Amino acid sequence: MKINLKKTSERVSYWLGVIAIGLIVGSSLQFVKAWVGPAAAPPGGNVGAPITTGLPLQQKEGNMYILNNNGKTNGLIVSNGRLIVDNGRVGIGTITPKTKLDVVGSALFSGKVGIGTTDPGQKLDINGKIKINDGTQGAGKVLTSNANGVGSWQFGSDKYEISCSNVYLSGSFWYNCCRIKVETGEAECKYVASATDGNSWSAYKFKPFSASDVSLYQLSCWNMQQGSNFWYNCCRMNTQSGETVCRYTPSVDVDWTTYSTQPF
Repeated sequence: MKINLKKTSERVSYWLGVIAIGLIVGSSLQFVKAWVGPAAAPPGGNVGAPITTGLPLQQKEGNMYILNNNGKTNGLIVSNGRLIVDNGRVGIGTITPKTKLDVVGSALFSGKVGIGTTDPGQKLDINGKIKINDGTQGAGKVLTSNANGVGSWQFGSDKYEISCSNVYLSGSFWYNCCRIKVETGEAECKYVASATDGNSWSAYKFKPFSASDVSLYQLSCWNMQQGSNFWYNCCRMNTQSGETVCRYTPSVDVDWTTYSTQPF
C-alpha cells in the first residue's frame, strides 16, 4: 500500500490551521465577554491602564475628556455608584474649569443637594453661611421673596423715627412733630395748637422729604423765631453715607426750601 506523503502533509497542515483558528477565536471571545484590566500599572512610557467594566475601584490619572461629537444624548452616566475627583476639577460645558465644579449652562438636580453636609434633609441643605450679593444687599435688610419666588434683599417691617419741637406763637404754644420712614427717608410733619383743648393734629401741606434711594435715614427737626416770623427746619441724614440734607419753611402751608449749602 502506497502512502501519498504530499496529500498527508496537506491534510495535517489543514487541520493544524483549523485548530489554530479555533484557539484564537476562543481566546478572543473570552476577552470580549469581560475585559479585565492589568493587575499593576504598566511600565513607564507605555499606554496607561484603561477604565474597565469590572467591579473593583478603578483610577484614571491625568485629564479625562468626555466628548460628544456624534450628537449623543448622554455623556457620562454614574448609576448607583460614585464618581470621585481627588484634588482636581470637574468642568461641565467647559474644558477649563476654574473651581472644583464649574458648570457652564443649566443644571438639574432631581434629588437633594447638600453643601457642607453629606445628609441633606431638603432640596437644598446648607451647613454654614451663605452670601448673596446682587446689588440690593445692605445693612439691616432681610431676604424677601416676590410673588414668583424670586428673592432680593429688602428692609423688614416699616420702621420710623420721630423728631418734635414747640414754638410760642400769638399767645399760644404750637407743638410740631415730624416722622420719617427709616428705610426710604420719606418724612411728614403735623402740628397742634394746644395739648389740652382736644384739637386734632393737622398735617403740614407739604412734606419736608419725599422717598429717596433705599437706605437708612435719621431725621432732626426744630423751630426758630426770627422777629415776627417762625421758621420750621428739618435735616435728614443718610446713616450709611453720612450725607445730610436740610430744608426749611416759613409756614405749614408753604413748600419746603433746601438750604443753599449742606452741613455734610
